[in-house]
Amino acid sequence: MGKSAINIDLPNWYEDKLYQSTQDILFPLGKNLLEGNIPDYYKGIGEYGGQELNDLLGLATRDTTRAVEESYAARGIGRSGLVGAAVAPAVADIGTKLRWEDYQRALQGKQWLFGEGRGITEGVRAGALDITGMRNQFNLGRSQLELGMAQSNAQAKAQKDAMWGQILSSVIGTAGMIVAGPVGAAAGAVLGSATGSGVSNISGQVSLPSSGYGLLS
Repeated sequence: MGKSAINIDLPNWYEDKLYQSTQDILFPLGKNLLEGNIPDYYKGIGEYGGQELNDLLGLATRDTTRAVEESYAARGIGRSGLVGAAVAPAVADIGTKLRWEDYQRALQGKQWLFGEGRGITEGVRAGALDITGMRNQFNLGRSQLELGMAQSNAQAKAQKDAMWGQILSSVIGTAGMIVAGPVGAAAGAVLGSATGSGVSNISGQVSLPSSGYGLLS
């Protein structure tokens, strides 16, 4: 018997719905970080001299002033020009130091934001390449399965057609032998009868001549 035709449901590509939604979030974020368009929530990381610095300078000035006043008060010196003269350079030194540190922090923050933006975009690109490669492999495998099924079904059909051809040829040959038997017998009987009748007629019409010698009478 020939092969049976193959008819199966091939698998379809499945993709987690969270993948594309995550890509849609990360790509704009990474792109904006690289271009310097920092979301409001993260702007303080790379900013210099913001409100936070001003608040810190205010606290440092207050603490420094209090510390100088307490130091002079402990030595019996009340509020005077000496206290103010001592506070001013101390506050200036602290302000300069804090501003420089804030500037360094802002530079490091910008560098960090740039690195994060680059990492995010590279991750999005790598993810897109991976998913594209997997889709291509899946589609290639599915195409190969479809081609294999088509070839198998074509071979099964060809074998089935050949089998039925052999069956029909055998049936026709057998029918011919069955039909040829009685016909041949009838033909033989007719030929035999005609042959016998011909011989009889010939022998009845032939007469042997007399020799005149009396040998035959």
